[in-house]
Amino acid sequence: MKTTKIFTLIALFTITFFINTAKADEICSLVINGKNVDYTMCESKKKYSKLKEILLLQLNHALLVQSDYEAVVKKDNPIYSPNDKNYRVSVNDSLWGEGREVLERVSRFAANSNLSAAEFKKWSDVQKNLEKEVLAQKDFLGWKKKYNAAVKEMLESFSAKKSMTFTKARIVSNTGLKDILDSDYWNEKDLWSTEWAKIPKGKNVLGANKNQQGYFKDETELDYENKNEFEMQVSPVTQLQWAQVMGSNPARFRRKRSCPENVLFLGGIELCPGHPVENVSGNDVEDFIKILSLTYPNLKIRLPNQNEWEFAARGQKKTLFWFGSKFEDVEKHCWSELNSKQRTRSVKSKTLNPFGLSDTCGNVWQLTKNNGTYVLKGGSWTGGARILRPATKTEIAPDGRFTNVGFRLVKIN
Repeated sequence: MKTTKIFTLIALFTITFFINTAKADEICSLVINGKNVDYTMCESKKKYSKLKEILLLQLNHALLVQSDYEAVVKKDNPIYSPNDKNYRVSVNDSLWGEGREVLERVSRFAANSNLSAAEFKKWSDVQKNLEKEVLAQKDFLGWKKKYNAAVKEMLESFSAKKSMTFTKARIVSNTGLKDILDSDYWNEKDLWSTEWAKIPKGKNVLGANKNQQGYFKDETELDYENKNEFEMQVSPVTQLQWAQVMGSNPARFRRKRSCPENVLFLGGIELCPGHPVENVSGNDVEDFIKILSLTYPNLKIRLPNQNEWEFAARGQKKTLFWFGSKFEDVEKHCWSELNSKQRTRSVKSKTLNPFGLSDTCGNVWQLTKNNGTYVLKGGSWTGGARILRPATKTEIAPDGRFTNVGFRLVKIN
């Protein structure tokens, strides 16, 4: 136990050291020039040019309220209940807390983005009403709708400008923009890294039949052959890995109360660095892949399909789980409704499967993509043993965001 804590502290020190070191050379000036963004670094004086559409994509993620903090709950889930009074109170507080944060962030953006006097006055008038409603805390969904409509209008005005200059002072004062410009895409930090596990060729039986314990009617049994070796991320994408690319953190479980021993600030972004990112949709992941691929052109990546994910999760085992078929063993190997305390937990904090993968059962559902359809696999912190079987699946809309849904990627050979 002591050894684990020592390694955790060393890892956090290393992350913090490199983040602080990388920040020594920041973006000093930025000019929007048509479809491009031209900018100069303060210390090195290096000049770069990147795509304006990526900046707008990141601003959408950083400034809009994305989620209502719902969770995907499959039937036969007796312990977790989104109707529980304490859960509802907790979610309500979290939503309004996020509301206050994004309102402050977008206000700073408006004040430091060279908007016209008319554009700025229009936002200021809306802002006053939004601030009153935040204090009243009566109808979050109604507030979110008005807030997002106002921010989208502002971003459209921002997007329409063919020329705009940001000085160092304006960048520093613009919290959301500054965090985005500190991301790998703009700052050339090369900090983003992940571990990959080799998934070998082989055959296995996927899915389930009606004679197996835990069977759901939407499951079918399939003789599957993995014909080509591929690489898959050892763990689901973490909040730190997401923030380094996107310049924001959508996760609900990002506060100190979710990770008291290792909470981290990446600029102005609060995160639980080793926890899986959640609250991301299939569409969000496609944005992440686009920006990550542009940041690291040699990295060819995508979401796994359903069969690839399940083949890898089973680790060549024929049992219900890679560690056996006993439901009572799930708590030992997976983060479920029984031991998670209704939140995500750090990846790789349970045992790895035979292929070296972590979190193949529980913690967060994981997105897979099959001919344009998104299918969740693996169960989450809201599920029991039945839900956490590798055979379990449930479809999700491309824009669906949930506090128990994350993802991992595969490399394209």
